[in-house]
Amino acid sequence: METALEMDNDIDSLLLRQFSSMATQDRDVLIAEFRRLLGNQLTEIACSFFLEMNNWSVYFALLKYSLGKNGN
Repeated sequence: METALEMDNDIDSLLLRQFSSMATQDRDVLIAEFRRLLGNQLTEIACSFFLEMNNWSVYFALLKYSLGKNGN
């Protein structure tokens, strides 16, 4: 039986593979995808901030946003 940490790592690995397969460099597409994944909670400017801060990686921008939101 997997522990919660192992399941989190499996989910992280799956997300990384999925985001790595996104071959687009179109920043408008990345902003729209980041916004969609967050349920349109952020403005395009805020999404752009997180993406730019993370070298336009949706995966790492989501991690950074999630860590900041949880106070880590």
